[in-house]
Amino acid sequence: MKRILAWIGIIILVAMYVATLIVAIVDHTHSMMMFKGAVGLTIVIPILIWFYIFLYQMITGHRDDNKEASGAADINASAQNESDSDSNQSES
Repeated sequence: MKRILAWIGIIILVAMYVATLIVAIVDHTHSMMMFKGAVGLTIVIPILIWFYIFLYQMITGHRDDNKEASGAADINASAQNESDSDSNQSES
């Protein structure tokens, strides 16, 4: 969920920057208004994405943590447990 929203935010921001650049090149009358909008939305869009994720977690009760990171933590924990058991066996 977080990755999907992050990619949506990236696409929106890039599209907005490209549109601002095109308007600045083609039409000088609205370029400052588009630039101000781009700066404002650069701040607002990430905040809205964070808020949507926060509401999703509050409503559903799930935490959509990064499964790859937790999988890596599980692998590290199991490797640590194996090395601890090996050292305990060598002491016996």
